[in-house]
Amino acid sequence: MDASSDKDGWETILLITPVYLNDIIRIRKIPSTILRQMKQVDGYILQDVVQPKSYLGADIGRITWDFGYTWSISPDTYVSKALATVEDYIH
Repeated sequence: MDASSDKDGWETILLITPVYLNDIIRIRKIPSTILRQMKQVDGYILQDVVQPKSYLGADIGRITWDFGYTWSISPDTYVSKALATVEDYIH
C-alpha cells in the first residue's frame, strides 16, 4: 500500500489486491481450446473441470431434445438453502 497527496492535499492510497476467482463456468461444444488458453496464456490454475452440475448455488443441467440439447439453470437448490438459512436465523 502506498499513500501520497495530490496537489489539493487529498491523500491518495494505491492498493493492489490479488484476484482470486472461485467459480468460472464455460459451456462450449469443444472446451479444450479455451481451457488450454486459460492455463497457458492467462495463467489460471484450473481444478475440477467437469460437466457442470451447479454454479453459484444454482442447479445446472443438460436437457436432451430430438434436435439436440440445451443447458438449463434453476434456482431451486439456492432458494431452498437461502430459506432454510433465514428460518434458522429467525428461530
